[in-house]
Amino acid sequence: MFMVESRKMSDPGVQASIHKDVNTTLPRVYNYYTATRFRQVNLIDRLYPDTRSVELSHWAVPGGEGAWQEWSFEDVVQQNFEPTSLGEQFGPTWSTHWFKVNFQVPDEWAGSEVRLRWGSNSEAAVWSPDGSILQGLSTGDTGSLRTDFTITNSYEAGSPPYTLYIEMAANRLLGASPGDLIDPPDPEMRFTLSRAEISQLDSRIYKLTRDLEVLYQLAEQLMPDQRGYQALYTANQMVNSITAGDDSVASDLADQYLAKGNGERAHTLAAIGNCHIDSAWLWPYSETKRKVARSFSSQLKLMEDYPEHIFVASQHVGLTRFLTQKLSWNTVNKFPHHSFLWEGIDGTTVLAHFPPGDSYSMSVTVTEALHTVNNLQDKGRAGTSAFLFGYGDGGGGPTQDMLERARRLKDTDGCPRMQMMNPDELFGRLEKDQHNLCRWVGELFLERHNGTYTTQADMKRLCRETEFKLRDAEFLLSQAVAVLGPAAASSLLQQSLLTLDGAWKKTMLNQFHDVLPGSGIAIIYPEATRLYQEAMTAAQDVFHNAANAIF
Repeated sequence: MFMVESRKMSDPGVQASIHKDVNTTLPRVYNYYTATRFRQVNLIDRLYPDTRSVELSHWAVPGGEGAWQEWSFEDVVQQNFEPTSLGEQFGPTWSTHWFKVNFQVPDEWAGSEVRLRWGSNSEAAVWSPDGSILQGLSTGDTGSLRTDFTITNSYEAGSPPYTLYIEMAANRLLGASPGDLIDPPDPEMRFTLSRAEISQLDSRIYKLTRDLEVLYQLAEQLMPDQRGYQALYTANQMVNSITAGDDSVASDLADQYLAKGNGERAHTLAAIGNCHIDSAWLWPYSETKRKVARSFSSQLKLMEDYPEHIFVASQHVGLTRFLTQKLSWNTVNKFPHHSFLWEGIDGTTVLAHFPPGDSYSMSVTVTEALHTVNNLQDKGRAGTSAFLFGYGDGGGGPTQDMLERARRLKDTDGCPRMQMMNPDELFGRLEKDQHNLCRWVGELFLERHNGTYTTQADMKRLCRETEFKLRDAEFLLSQAVAVLGPAAASSLLQQSLLTLDGAWKKTMLNQFHDVLPGSGIAIIYPEATRLYQEAMTAAQDVFHNAANAIF
């Protein structure tokens, strides 16, 4: 009978017994970096070592939906702000509330990152005293998407007091439905101010939480592969080191594991930050304007700390390539390619790519990265695929946590490479491989966007009437230019083109895919009707002016 001595692994970076029970070790790691349970004895309790209250005052914008557009920032700050406090409720739905936030950062926080932490259970935006929008905030029952604003990365002792303004929108990221997502919004919804404070962030602890998060995901997804067990052992030893008071050792363990790169032929994920914002859906057009400001300001701020971050805000003009992930929604006919040449009915082709992750709003997780490469239909034909990440539909875009995970997955053995990349670079790589790609001839059919019956039939009728009137106006205007000559018709042409441009923009705005078919909330349609009527009036003016010039 042989006696086998249990020994530690030879790798000094992994001080863990081989005889580990996965079913207990995985939960141990998970519970150590999340707020799910035991937060008093895990990293969450150490993330913000000190917190101070702030001085709050409030002013409500008179009126309801869209009334905020009548007030400039300069006018807002001149209003009479009344003291308010946590626990107060603000509404009704679609109203706007401004908060003035005053605070002094204590000198003992010198050298630390300082954050404003906000919870109004709604969307909001941080403004500077000079009227610059700094970042969006979004909290509530749809998920805590962005609750912190970094005031300074390194506080200097003796700095003067701070003043910030918070513009609160009385709606959530996805509207104001009291129940199911597509239930009518509650017009009298109230939003409770649950948090308003400044906190000292321990950046070392924040790093450890992201390290453990990625290692946990790698262990969960890669086991029973050897690399998965190595991730588990590393994460477990990190917890041991942190518990023993040696945070630096834990940090080094994570760095050593994540530094083990991929082979040369590993698939590359083109990580493209984006922010899908519906022009109107569960909210009206007026709120979309603020969603854009909140989302884009958040991305500009992230770029200051993450220069590798590429945020895409595309306009569909002059396209020579085609990208969509929506055909992944098909339930009957699954499309057989992700990268291919698409040939139209005239014989011309365009390079097309469908992101194999089947989403435009991924969160940058190991699960998503592995699904993207495993789901790829054209393995071996092209070495790069799109990986679209960032909160979408209601806006928001990428977050700091997503970018931190992307850094750790940049080149880690066991996962595809992840590289921040703009669409031009992605398609440039695909073009080099296009001789390997298959060709699809004819229609691309999206089953989920079939024609439908609608309770908003007026939208389709008004759209068609407006298009007819715009066509007639453009036709007669072209005849006026032909009859009078370009010089004589110059003034008419210049003014008419401006008028038609505005009319077409209103028409095309109403052609958004939740307005035209009637799948948006009821508040959208009176405004859409008004925009169609204005566009038709503009078209008629151009038509009559052109007719008068000719006859």
